[in-house]
Amino acid sequence: MLYEYLIYDKEYFYKKLAEIFNIDYLIIKKSIELKKENITSKTNEGYLLPKNITIVSLLTQLFRYFAKSHFNKQTYKKLKIIYNTYFPKRLLNKKIKKKTLIRPLNKEENETIFNRFNESNKRLAEIAGLDKNKMNEYKYI
Repeated sequence: MLYEYLIYDKEYFYKKLAEIFNIDYLIIKKSIELKKENITSKTNEGYLLPKNITIVSLLTQLFRYFAKSHFNKQTYKKLKIIYNTYFPKRLLNKKIKKKTLIRPLNKEENETIFNRFNESNKRLAEIAGLDKNKMNEYKYI
């Protein structure tokens, strides 16, 4: 539900993410709000990604800024080694087709997904102690 909190309750999102990383939430807030950039454009058929976007730019923008600004050089170098191990250059430099259409789901597809995950989301809310009112508001249950 972190994504939903980012959309509907940014302060709560920053605090929860700060708990995960065990750092001050103001650092998270500053890092995320530093540069707000939407790389898609909306059309009647869906959203279009601009041409010549690489996977690396989509995966690393926030991580690189955060790592460089919050870790010393030695730790940053170790993180870079781990990153390069898990994301080989041939994958990172692979181009995404230009003007790729991301079609929004229709009503039937939304209902199918909702019905498929409704019961498991209710169980997850019970197990993880999630706010059922928020899950209902965000249409997870």
